[in-house]
Amino acid sequence: MCCFKMKSKISFAFLAAFWYNARMFLYTNTEQSLQALGRKIRAARIAKGDTQKVFAFRIGVSVPTLRAMESGSPSTSLAAFLNALEAIGRIGDIDGVLSCTSPYGYGG
Repeated sequence: MCCFKMKSKISFAFLAAFWYNARMFLYTNTEQSLQALGRKIRAARIAKGDTQKVFAFRIGVSVPTLRAMESGSPSTSLAAFLNALEAIGRIGDIDGVLSCTSPYGYGG
């Protein structure tokens, strides 16, 4: 029994350290971009007069997930962000990101 407790403490400590270190690798530009996108989605939601509850329902997420999106959480799914862009009428902006003129040489 004592060995099991030791292993579970080590595993938890390892996972906690891994998660903390993984968070450190999030690129600063990525984090800032997600936060900016979240602010823009929030501003558009408010401009349309939607409450968080109504907008969350429209895009198929929970209110806590919408709050995470609006604060730029990197754990929010891409699909949730795309649904929000569709709801605010900005889904076409994704085409610019994936354009043929991309400096990365891919796109459609």
